[in-house]
Amino acid sequence: MSELVDTSSVSERSPERGSRADRGVARKPLGTALVAKQSLHAIDGVVGQSPRHLWSGTSDTRVVACYPLDEECGVNSSSSDVVDNIGALKERKHDIMYNLKIGEDIFRSSFDTARRKGKVEYAKKAVENSGTTIGIKCTDGVIMGVEKTLLSKMLVPGTHRRVYAIDRHVGLSMGGLVADGRQLVNRAREEALNYKKNYGCCIPPHLLADRMGQFVHYYTLYGSIRPFGTAIMLAGYDQDMKKTSLYMVEPSGVTYSYRGCALGKGQQSAKTEIEKYKLFDMTCREAMKYVAKIINTLHDEVRHPFELELSWICEETNWQHCLVPDNLRDEVNEWAIQSIKEEEMDDDDE
Repeated sequence: MSELVDTSSVSERSPERGSRADRGVARKPLGTALVAKQSLHAIDGVVGQSPRHLWSGTSDTRVVACYPLDEECGVNSSSSDVVDNIGALKERKHDIMYNLKIGEDIFRSSFDTARRKGKVEYAKKAVENSGTTIGIKCTDGVIMGVEKTLLSKMLVPGTHRRVYAIDRHVGLSMGGLVADGRQLVNRAREEALNYKKNYGCCIPPHLLADRMGQFVHYYTLYGSIRPFGTAIMLAGYDQDMKKTSLYMVEPSGVTYSYRGCALGKGQQSAKTEIEKYKLFDMTCREAMKYVAKIINTLHDEVRHPFELELSWICEETNWQHCLVPDNLRDEVNEWAIQSIKEEEMDDDDE
């Protein structure tokens, strides 16, 4: 049973302190309000913040609504009207919770009920809608392949790049918003340059990946800035440890080291193909063909055409990150297209 509490006494002043009029302060009439208390099980956790609603709670009851007596709200002073409005409040519960969900998205530092940040999830969606990007840590180095969508036939080949060199021993590929990715490229280059100035040697790839993860995470904490709508892969060679490594930094700032990873529209299928062919057990030259094949397989022919970008860092490149030569890239791309056609013909024969 609901308990009705008259809150008209809230607007009254104690005689000891005197009224606002006695103190020479203009007083705005508040009117009388009726507050309906209900058990917690009656209305399932309706919570909100509004200047026209009073919210509080105890161990067994919670104030779920406050109805000011004004014409704007359309609430009468009778107790029966307030009880009727409690039923209407139950019907409006979905709308209230939807508005609260919007409020959760506005504040970037708040988590929703699933322990996720709304704006970070939107940034991940931007990455998932981009072209497929694949990174493989092979037995003799690291190779990265990117499906670069061509938005216009008049674009000059090689522009709108998604693969960059950070230092001689580190390369970066991206998925998502290219403009955001370029900002991370500039930041990574600054980190590498400052480390070399301070310590006189190249920055280790694991340290660069960690710093980039912290930088990306910083942009998820404050309302005045937004998360980066891009995810990056870092391929590098550690001159002290004499080994290569592959890292991926997500829009949330989470950083992992991988033997094989993918991002973009076809990331799930690409991961399956990587495990199927066991590309991490191949050399860079061997894996290069299958990276091109996976990207060509996952590309949607109905959409814009694409340009294949390949980069590697291995002993063949003297442990320096660089783009795969055009003739070699075209060769593996032709092999991938021919292999896909042969598989389709075999399927038709069966």
